Amino acid sequence: MQGGTGNEADQGDPAGLQPFAGRGLYVIILLVLINIVNFVDRQLPFILIGSIKADLQLSDTQIGLMAGLSFAIVYSFAGLVLGRIADRWNPRKVLSLSLLVWSLATALTGFAQNFLHMVVSRVAVAAGEAGSTPTGHALISRSYVADRRAIALALFSCGVPIGSTLGLGLGGWINDLSNWRVAFFIVGLPGLLLALLAWFTLPEVRRADSSGGAAPTSYGAGLRYLFALPSFRNMAAASSLYAIGSYAMNVFGPAFLMRVHG
Repeated sequence: MQGGTGNEADQGDPAGLQPFAGRGLYVIILLVLINIVNFVDRQLPFILIGSIKADLQLSDTQIGLMAGLSFAIVYSFAGLVLGRIADRWNPRKVLSLSLLVWSLATALTGFAQNFLHMVVSRVAVAAGEAGSTPTGHALISRSYVADRRAIALALFSCGVPIGSTLGLGLGGWINDLSNWRVAFFIVGLPGLLLALLAWFTLPEVRRADSSGGAAPTSYGAGLRYLFALPSFRNMAAASSLYAIGSYAMNVFGPAFLMRVHG
């Protein structure tokens, strides 16, 4: 193993862990599982739209506001806030608490009785899930050896397609066996266990501004620097346009197929 010992890694040595050996393997498996749960919970309502709409008497406009616009706004701004908190406080704790919030919110969605209840629950899910990616990246970048961080980040990102697929498959299956409320109850519960594991077993890492290298940059200065780069502005605009189209497909794609093709 390169770098220091496992104990040093837990104290913030960025060259401490390997993704395929010892503690590093455990950490990346746990982070991948958390990211899978993240996208299972995010995708779950999309396959249940038909049942939710019929039960709560919602319109397609309300479905779009609940699953799309309100989620996207809260997720976008909460991500900036939680990322900043993770930099200044503790990524492990921010990730654990974020996971606890979105898992509870997912489970409690099963109790929703109207449009307002659905919006509140999805906003809570968005606020929690916004902490997953920035804290996961922070833990990986500060815990793994420099020449293995790319593969660790790639493994972490595998949670996106796996979770998205499982969310649609599990949601539809449970809905067929029981109903949409039970689907939310069942899917929300595993995250509570993962939150406990994350809190007690993920490594402690140093604060982002205590690396001993260059002087830390203020949050505002960092944003100004990024938006001054044409490449960043273009990527941000392209990512935004892609998200608008892809999430519209995610929300209404399953409903369209069921309505048109049965």
